[in-house]
Amino acid sequence: MQKRIYLNFVLLILFCILLLAGSFSLLFWNTARNREMATIRTQAHLMDGLRTYNFYETTRITIIDINGVVMSDTHGATGSRANREEVLQAQLYGSGEAVRHSSTLGGATFYYAVRLNDGSILRISRPLNTLGEVFTTILPVLVAITAAVLVFAHLVARHLNRKIIEPEIARQLTVQQKAEQQRREFSANVSHELKTPLTTITALSDMMANGMVNPEDYAPFATRIQTQTKRLIGIIDEIIYLSEFDENKVERNFAQFDLYDLAQSVIDNLQDKAIEKSVTITLEGYPVNINANIGLVDEMLHNLIDNAIKYNTENGTVTVSISQEDDKCKIAVTDTGIGIPEHHHARIFERFYRVDKSRSKATGGTGLGLAIVKHIVEHHNGKITLESEENKGTTIYVAW
Repeated sequence: MQKRIYLNFVLLILFCILLLAGSFSLLFWNTARNREMATIRTQAHLMDGLRTYNFYETTRITIIDINGVVMSDTHGATGSRANREEVLQAQLYGSGEAVRHSSTLGGATFYYAVRLNDGSILRISRPLNTLGEVFTTILPVLVAITAAVLVFAHLVARHLNRKIIEPEIARQLTVQQKAEQQRREFSANVSHELKTPLTTITALSDMMANGMVNPEDYAPFATRIQTQTKRLIGIIDEIIYLSEFDENKVERNFAQFDLYDLAQSVIDNLQDKAIEKSVTITLEGYPVNINANIGLVDEMLHNLIDNAIKYNTENGTVTVSISQEDDKCKIAVTDTGIGIPEHHHARIFERFYRVDKSRSKATGGTGLGLAIVKHIVEHHNGKITLESEENKGTTIYVAW
């Protein structure tokens, strides 16, 4: 989204620059064109003036003799012009020119002189438009063009703001609000998840410490304390693990390995659990070599297949598929279990989120397994998706 906003504003700026450049070019071309036309008109009047001796008022013609004295001047000037720069150049080189202030014409004037065959000098002079005069001439048009460009840019900016920036701000606020809600839920869930085994451990140990347990019950009590302690340590380990993903502390440690062989190894390790639940696991596909973190991928497969066993039905099946398409490895874990209602799909990968909390606790779930799976997939720049139907089963797809 930020790239889209940046690109739109860059295009707007470029368009405005091109519009201004084009407008100014057209303006200056038109000014130069008018000046050229005015010059032609002046030349026409000059030629007519030479024929009728009726000179155009803005063009001055001076005839200077060989000694630099004015013989004739259309504006009535007299005296010596021998020290004028253009006259000196014309006497030496045949022609000369200069620009200076003229008291006769009243402003900056261009002088051009040529030496005639008899040694006299013909000098023609014409006032030059000053920068202020030029600027004053084109100022109204410049103001109009600039104003039009600014109005256009304002309208486009408002459109971009309404179509892109405002929705983006609203989306970011929604994301922030959702993140804040998830943070509060996470804090509450962490407290609850830690409190449950701690409460059990405290209650059992208090009963043992106060002599409320028969000697023959010590072993079962100790086993229950051990189970809850392991559960507590497992939750803490998973929370720390997730925090390492959040802080980008998980090392890549990528290496080449066969994904199909790794999946077979994970399935072998979970076979006893599957047999205990009367669930059949099938591996489909073919060898696929990938470059990834083998430890993380092993944990991801273990979590996915373990969940497929836990939440399956008796005599159910789990199918693990390994394939490759368009240089991407694809993993699919399909079960015939209880499924997930559609309204839970969007949140199933959130931390501590459970579809059925009582069933999850009964199966020993913490609600962190799929969150860890999602982080592992993202660590490999992959994508994870879910398809599930209640009471029919679930398929989780992973691709990278």
